[in-house]
Amino acid sequence: MAEFILPKDYLILLLNKAFRYGRKVLRIKEPFYGLDLFTVDEKMRISKIVSGHEFREERDKVVHGLGRLDWEAPEWFDFKDCFLSSAALRPREWDDFVEQIRHIRARMTGPSRPRKPVYIGIDTNVAYSRIFSRHFPYVGHEEINPDCLELVVSELVRKEVDRRIGYRYKPDEVETLSSRARAHGLVRRLGRTNKLSTRKAKLAQNEIDFLTKDLGALEVSGRDLAKDKERVDRDIAASYADFQESHSAEVILVTFDQNMVDHAKNARLSTAVMRFPVNKALGAIDNPWSLHCLIHDLAVTFGVVQMSPLDIHVWGEWQGKQTEDYELERVKIDIGESIPFLDKFTKQAERCGKIIDAMSVD
Repeated sequence: MAEFILPKDYLILLLNKAFRYGRKVLRIKEPFYGLDLFTVDEKMRISKIVSGHEFREERDKVVHGLGRLDWEAPEWFDFKDCFLSSAALRPREWDDFVEQIRHIRARMTGPSRPRKPVYIGIDTNVAYSRIFSRHFPYVGHEEINPDCLELVVSELVRKEVDRRIGYRYKPDEVETLSSRARAHGLVRRLGRTNKLSTRKAKLAQNEIDFLTKDLGALEVSGRDLAKDKERVDRDIAASYADFQESHSAEVILVTFDQNMVDHAKNARLSTAVMRFPVNKALGAIDNPWSLHCLIHDLAVTFGVVQMSPLDIHVWGEWQGKQTEDYELERVKIDIGESIPFLDKFTKQAERCGKIIDAMSVD
């Protein structure tokens, strides 16, 4: 078995190699329930996506009697969220949101610029959905660059994400999970790695870092993080309201949460409200450029996915995975020695790595 730890972009190279060497269709399979999640063809089209009914039915068989570890078996919404975070699917109000962004840009750059600057603030669920880092580069034919926006992030959003980071599996928990999983050998290899909530939170942390470090979003201090979810939401809205008042600005809070809309209104904030895609939207995916992000996010969610029927596994979590691996969104790719394109993939991966290293030095 050959092992590579590479950025997620290399998954496109891997898929191209598989299709060039005779495979017409690959099945992306997960280890817990033994489900084929979807198929990918040589034109990078996604089809035959597992239904919510089949997913829940197989999950129920595995988690029955699992007790507190039930939370470690990915649910249907975890699977569907990967399509949103990867930009394979758009939020239901995506077009309205893009139009709102265009209107804000026009207001701020036009001849009659408002006296109050306009800032975009995010709710925690927006960080999990990767709206700014994943969705914006692919807006139709007109690219909207998010770095032209004024952005603000509440410290409480960062704290809420951070609260979910740090939980690792204990040996007995891994043994219990692996004994119930369909591919128990794969799940057992997770060892003392990060739990599901931590893995997802680390990806949300990437979004916050993208906003603050890459896009220069301002960070707003907030109160101590409450235990009650609704209290946290009210405090997040209040922190943006404090910023709005102290900077004589307008803050538009982006959220997927209808309750947060009410909290924002009570705090005198404007809102941009989106909703998660409906299940039937999974049959209308038309963004092949999101495929490497989708496989990466699924690998993080499930720990590992297989490119079936090939002896290829893509790990999103592994023993020894470092913070930098999460920050750079690397995956560990295991390729069986019998795979005919192994040597060529190895050489191309090394060549691409040298080019990337040279570019980073420049």
